[in-house]
Amino acid sequence: MSFLGYEEKTGTHGDDHISAAGYVIAYGLDGDDTFFAESYTEQNFLLGGRGDDVYRLETHGIMSIIDEGGQDRIDAPSIDLDSALTYIFTLEERYLWVYDSATRGQFFISDWESQEGRIEEYRVADGTLDFSRFRDEIHESPGYQGNLSSDEFADLVRSPVFDTDAIDSLVEGMRERSVERADEIKGLDDAYYLAHNPDLVAAGVDPVEHYANYGWKEGRAPNTWFDRDFYLDQNPSLRDSGAIPVEQYATSGWQEGQDPNPWFDVDWYLEHNRDIAAAGIEPVSHFVDHGWKEGRDPNPWFDVDWYLSQNPDIASAGIEPVEHYWDYGWQEGRQPSEAFDPGAYLAANPDVALAGVNPLEHWMLYGQDEGCLIG
Repeated sequence: MSFLGYEEKTGTHGDDHISAAGYVIAYGLDGDDTFFAESYTEQNFLLGGRGDDVYRLETHGIMSIIDEGGQDRIDAPSIDLDSALTYIFTLEERYLWVYDSATRGQFFISDWESQEGRIEEYRVADGTLDFSRFRDEIHESPGYQGNLSSDEFADLVRSPVFDTDAIDSLVEGMRERSVERADEIKGLDDAYYLAHNPDLVAAGVDPVEHYANYGWKEGRAPNTWFDRDFYLDQNPSLRDSGAIPVEQYATSGWQEGQDPNPWFDVDWYLEHNRDIAAAGIEPVSHFVDHGWKEGRDPNPWFDVDWYLSQNPDIASAGIEPVEHYWDYGWQEGRQPSEAFDPGAYLAANPDVALAGVNPLEHWMLYGQDEGCLIG
């Protein structure tokens, strides 16, 4: 299910930092989440869940908030409630719109006066306001348009037809979707799981239910980047805990410096990409989705740009280079970086060559500690 064709982002039950560009629906779930509505973005919807959430609005930014409880805050320093250029109105006494035409910043809040949907603190150009003071300020604002009916709003936006029921339905649908997302397994890519397990497609089973009850125990991969056996070897206490390994990694493991597979060094990636660390973004999914395309490296021994420059067939195919090297490249004799020559390593360590294992993986997991010669 997808609302309006928008991309959906889902946080964890911990404290997340979620950047929302245009045409995104972001579900924070539980935890104290921080949402960033970037400058010059188009429409988005932000559902903070039941934690104490922060919604940050940049100049020229847009955000639509559907909150679900907790002590929440909006940071919108570009919004000036005392300006006649700031237009404020409520719709059918349920929805609030605030639009500063000078800075092009705007926010929408669903059920803005209800116990569940209200925002408890507003940091705007006028200062820091609690809910009661904010409500008083907007009613006294020179740009306040009052409470509008659907017809009045249609006239205001010059739309011949405006159906409040459609907004009601959209909001309720997103709330229901947020509940569904809360029941999903963080780290499980439903589409990937089904694509790589055609027996499940044929049986018509639910991927979340199957993975939770059987799949992870059977060693089925939940996504492109998580290696269950490797993770359990690194974290043996999880074996008898009953925790789903990929969910434990996605919820807290990465924050503890746990690596999800042999080729990704969480601490190294965050240390060398301070912007990702500062934003609190889970690193391996960032690398898979964006990082490699930006020339970021997953560990000190794999050089993304160098590998692609040496292998134009991989570059032209748009293939994620580290995954390619781990699946095929090392067996084809390809070199992961100038710093590591697999042929030289195998020549210097014939026992490793005889074992027929990935030389870079062996070096990273064992060779360095065992004093193997790099070649």
